Amino acid sequence: TSELDNADKTLIIEEMIENCGLPDIKLPESVLETYTSIIRVGILNSVEDPSIAKNLMVCLSSALKSSSSNGIFSLVPSLDKDVIDLYRYIGFYDIKVDCSNGCIIMARTI
Repeated sequence: TSELDNADKTLIIEEMIENCGLPDIKLPESVLETYTSIIRVGILNSVEDPSIAKNLMVCLSSALKSSSSNGIFSLVPSLDKDVIDLYRYIGFYDIKVDCSNGCIIMARTI
């Protein structure tokens, strides 16, 4: 397979964001170059053991890394403390990117 250029990657990421029902934002090229995969993870409130999400992320990260991904990111609602805490628990950190749409970008390298 041939490698996609940055414009193609940007279009694919924007389509994925749209399909996830997330706000329409334009991500900086630096984010797309550093974190080449987008994910969205959540668990039901009835699940009391956060290690389930962490184990899921370990499997997902391993699969993405074996497919040549070097990092993952997610758009997280800035007011959803539970989701932010979940992502932090599984090793994500905030990326300082201007997202005036009520979301923050959380990411981690793999």
